[in-house]
Amino acid sequence: MREAHRLTGERIALLPELSRDDPSAGVEIVDAVHMAATWAIAAGDLPTALVAAERIHQDDLVSNHPYASASKLIPALVLTGQFNEALRHSEAMWAGWCRAGRPPAPWLWLAVLTTALACGLLGDGERFGRWRARALEVTGLAAPEQVPNFVAFRAFVDARVAVHTPRPHDATTLVERVFGNDSLGRYGPYARAAVAELAVVAGLPDAADRLAEAAPAGAENDWAAACLRRTAGRLHQDEDALAAAVRDWERIDARFERACTLVLLPGRAADGRAELVELTRR
Repeated sequence: MREAHRLTGERIALLPELSRDDPSAGVEIVDAVHMAATWAIAAGDLPTALVAAERIHQDDLVSNHPYASASKLIPALVLTGQFNEALRHSEAMWAGWCRAGRPPAPWLWLAVLTTALACGLLGDGERFGRWRARALEVTGLAAPEQVPNFVAFRAFVDARVAVHTPRPHDATTLVERVFGNDSLGRYGPYARAAVAELAVVAGLPDAADRLAEAAPAGAENDWAAACLRRTAGRLHQDEDALAAAVRDWERIDARFERACTLVLLPGRAADGRAELVELTRR
């Protein structure tokens, strides 16, 4: 993940050498900026992902698509805790896709699933279910198993919402589904880290083993690394690990996750709750 992210950064650095008046350069320019946002998310580098997505959204060459440019911005906004702004873009994106005749758009599901994540973390179960169902619809496929990246990220969304809310969930099934799958694609680190945390929160007897099994995910993804550190803090009631996780979230500007982690620290829980209120204010 990190190497792919590095290479997409090299492509971006070369773009000034391409003429924006030459149609033959258009495909390379569009692909380079979209891949920069995609692989920054895959590596958990949220600040870089947000910069890349904002570049797409503001660029006069690539921003005028009725829903593509917004689809790159939404995941970065959600993962950095900017839920309300993300939801505004999500509604516009969905309306644009519908106006276009709902064509199969397999690359659109990430934005739809992160919208579901935002709704779930905001405690809006009805909208969570609606956007979660829409994610498969936009792919034009009958079964999610045809897209390993989809399977992984949906498991991540389900696990993260399950950890944060009292919604009914089957932690054991989700854990077995993720850790029994070796083909989770670029979003596997998100899935394994979030599901390991769910195993700990749910008190599963093999939670410590799942946390150890998920450890390599932190080497590939900054979000996963912070989540795994928080999970270790939960498991061992280790305030130093939780404080380190707070610093990890700060480095990648994951504001909501930072606040959720502060809530777990006795001396800073009130600050965390106040930040959550601010972040989730409509």
